[in-house]
Amino acid sequence: MNTALGLVIMAQLALTMFIIWGYMHEDLFVALENRMFARRVSRRAAKKLRLIVNEKRTSGEDAA
Repeated sequence: MNTALGLVIMAQLALTMFIIWGYMHEDLFVALENRMFARRVSRRAAKKLRLIVNEKRTSGEDAA
């Protein structure tokens, strides 16, 4: 058995164990998904807010 096959088998076992854990602890898994989604949305909102603030600053300087 070479190293690549060993890594593939370990990844498959980890994924299988994660799926089994997800079925057994569905409420925790959903909470994890919600936290990940909220973090992603908040990062997008922060980026948009920074863009809007930068646009206002640059447009204000051009007018002055």
